[in-house]
Amino acid sequence: MRRTLSSRTTFLWNFLLPILLIAGLSGLLLMCWLGKITGNDGKPMSIEVLCVFTLMWALVMVGLIRSLGFLKRVEVDDQTLYVSNHLTEVRIPLSEITDVRETGGSKSLTRVSIGFHHASPFGRSIEFLPRLSLHLSADPVVRELQALRNQASAGNKVGRDTPFDPAEPVFEAGDDCVQIGKDFILYGCEGKDQVCERDKVFIKDLECLTVRRSKKSGRVKAIDYKVKAKLGTFEIGGFTPKEMEQIAHLLESRAKAWPVQFLEKESSGSSPVGLLVAGIGAIAATLCSGWLLHFGWTVREQLQSAIGFTLYGVICLGALGVAAFLWFVFWRALRD
Repeated sequence: MRRTLSSRTTFLWNFLLPILLIAGLSGLLLMCWLGKITGNDGKPMSIEVLCVFTLMWALVMVGLIRSLGFLKRVEVDDQTLYVSNHLTEVRIPLSEITDVRETGGSKSLTRVSIGFHHASPFGRSIEFLPRLSLHLSADPVVRELQALRNQASAGNKVGRDTPFDPAEPVFEAGDDCVQIGKDFILYGCEGKDQVCERDKVFIKDLECLTVRRSKKSGRVKAIDYKVKAKLGTFEIGGFTPKEMEQIAHLLESRAKAWPVQFLEKESSGSSPVGLLVAGIGAIAATLCSGWLLHFGWTVREQLQSAIGFTLYGVICLGALGVAAFLWFVFWRALRD
């Protein structure tokens, strides 16, 4: 049965507090630029001081933006770990876990870190805030995950051989064809009788197999596979929903037989929380960038000193970079 391990306050630490800090610090900086906050002599701050403050603000903003979604929402059942950043959910087999430990200082902010054999879409490790309503530490959660990992690893050591149909399944979609054998994937051939050897990929050479599903319908959207020592990933798609399910099932059985890392990734473009956070952040960063450019143009005669001009240029470029990054995140969330 699927159960939640992470704290209900994860969203608060991930999004609400960083956004409040971003808004508060941005408001203070704006008051400084408008002369509402003055120096000890009662005079408005100089351009150089304002530029230094703005550079410090930009650095803090980068850190706060990077912290968005850092803590993960984690659920678990007897075989799988479900990890989500409120936009995308990834299913990771428990046998992939290499290390579970307690991190952090204050008991109210104690975190649990989980390491993996292979890099997941969220990296080689994740962190989450455990539910501490019944315990004063995360130790019970750590011990539970370690026990589930040991159980899953022991179960994967037996029954690795999978049944294999000598008539290797072939799936055709238009000019594309996917052929799945006992130890290889053939993608891109033009038919059963015209197999191109150069298109054959041996499963033992794969680094990762990822099935991407729609969170709303649960259907397989695409299947990605990454080959060791090769850049980029290859995507299998364009088949009927039934065929995509069959391909996913066959590839999962082959991945477990070798074994190869197999992940299932759920994404949804209709998540109101993700779209709201990404959209508001992108709009705010764009407005801030435009205001900085406009303000710089109005006080251009005062930016004659080298330090003032240099810092202002760095600040503007940084603000534009943050805006571009947030628009990219928003576009990805909308597309998925």
